[in-house]
Amino acid sequence: MNYLLQMIPHNSEPDPHSNHAESEEEADCGWRVRNTSTLATSRSTNSCDLLPHKSALPEAATTSDCDHDEENEKAVDKTLGFTNLDKTQWATLVMLAVTTLADCISDACILPFFPTEAKKKGLSSSQVGLIIGAYQLVTMVFSPIMGRYMATIGPKKMYISGALVVGITTCLLGFMRRWPEGRPFFFIAMAIRCTMAIGDTAVITASLAIMAARFPGMLATLIGLSETIAGAGYASSFRSS
Repeated sequence: MNYLLQMIPHNSEPDPHSNHAESEEEADCGWRVRNTSTLATSRSTNSCDLLPHKSALPEAATTSDCDHDEENEKAVDKTLGFTNLDKTQWATLVMLAVTTLADCISDACILPFFPTEAKKKGLSSSQVGLIIGAYQLVTMVFSPIMGRYMATIGPKKMYISGALVVGITTCLLGFMRRWPEGRPFFFIAMAIRCTMAIGDTAVITASLAIMAARFPGMLATLIGLSETIAGAGYASSFRSS
């Protein structure tokens, strides 16, 4: 019996150190739970503050789109008529018109008298046709090339340089009576005519770019006006038979 009584555990007094450790552990766990919940709440609050209200998103987007459309309509309406052009735009428009007229006159001015002068220098009708037709061929070949290098050179520089080339080559045609006869005359006339075509291509390509940049909303009207002026320039170069 004594042996059995010794095997039965006796109720011992609680250890104060053990109770203190357990209380500290419980306090630590409670602080962690409170801290975690507070952090989660703050993150949720901050995330909600950063996001706009759902009802405000469609209204803001609609308002922005409407304002943008109104600005575009005002910009287009402002440049649709000739009465709304300022002094700089009028000066640019007059310059384009005068240059187009002079360019077309220089292209067609040799047609009335060049065949007669060329035959006096010993050229055949086929050679005369090659010189006259080379202008359109060179224009067709160099048009995409001028458009390719438009961004590198710039419309203004290309326009001015092309107009200078056309003017210089037109003046050189006035000295054809002093050119030697035969093949030298043919090659000189062909070189001048092809160079004039390159300058004309630069002028036409640059003028379209200038019209599109300076006159938004009027490109179709200005192209029609430019073709009318070009037709007047070609018509003024012919004489009645």
